[in-house]
Amino acid sequence: MKRIVFVCTGNVCRSPMAEELCRKELNGNREFEVESAGIGAVSGQAPSPHAIEVMKELGCDISRQRSQPINQEMVRRADHIFVMTYGHLDSLLLLYPSAADKVFLVREFDPGLSPEDREVDDPIGQSKDTYRACRDQIRRAMPYLLEVVHSTKVPAKVPSYASQMAVGLAGDPSGRILLSEAQEVLRREGCSTVTLSGGEGAEYPEIAKAAAEAISDGRIQGAVLVGRSGIGLCMAANRFAKVRAVVVESPETARLARERYHANVLCLGSDELGASDA
Repeated sequence: MKRIVFVCTGNVCRSPMAEELCRKELNGNREFEVESAGIGAVSGQAPSPHAIEVMKELGCDISRQRSQPINQEMVRRADHIFVMTYGHLDSLLLLYPSAADKVFLVREFDPGLSPEDREVDDPIGQSKDTYRACRDQIRRAMPYLLEVVHSTKVPAKVPSYASQMAVGLAGDPSGRILLSEAQEVLRREGCSTVTLSGGEGAEYPEIAKAAAEAISDGRIQGAVLVGRSGIGLCMAANRFAKVRAVVVESPETARLARERYHANVLCLGSDELGASDA
């Protein structure tokens, strides 16, 4: 059995529609298990009323679906995970770098779309027409998506954005050991790393600027910065556009920073964390 998971933000609009559209396209094929979840979902919420209504137009009932947050076990069991935006993709890969080979955009395989046009925007709070357009974007993508699922591999002509993810690493001298361990963990999980400015004499604004510039120009999709406490780095990093930095003190706070706040820069304190915490 192949397991497919659709992921959006709250699991109340886009991913519930995608889940049901996929079931409809599969037409009862029992070789597949399909579900949906959200990066920042609250458990137990019903789909948006507009989402329910526009799906009814196609004879689909999603009113009984309930939201759930994505979790490690769901990611582990999935054969394919399809997300709506590059932001979702970045979030999943920072949380679960070992899933890089099975995470894709829903519209990634539509040959008529450029990379800039492959996202499915969030319709929450907008008109029914906007929901209908969102539904149709996902619906048009489904045959291409399922062709990949059936083949169990990505066509060579369509490179996976997920496999190209890179995480930047930088810090002051106090974080040398922790950064080395973090780099090894990321590489072991299949995620590429980029060493940013740091080391002897590097100051927090310089380190933060290097991370911000690398995120802005697309060289990396996220960064791990290490300082004595992490707070100074976090304050320096958040002064830059496109950076959402959070101080983390444990794997759990790192997960929450990614899921709830969509942080793309995690700041660690070498005084609080040991190498084994990487």
